[in-house]
Amino acid sequence: MVSDYNGRIVKVQFHNVPLGANYKQSPIYSKAVETCQLDGRNDATYQGAQPVGQYAGEHTFLCV
Repeated sequence: MVSDYNGRIVKVQFHNVPLGANYKQSPIYSKAVETCQLDGRNDATYQGAQPVGQYAGEHTFLCV
């Protein structure tokens, strides 16, 4: 689920889904790209993750 989007940065909530070097194979990445396309950007670059609560967190992507 997209938890924040400002036209340039998109944050996608997750539940215990680690992303690594192969993040482009994740449904989280697909959701970030789909959101970035709302403003004409075609890709998303993974920036990192932060915990939110005990069992959830957010992955942050930069729309490019």
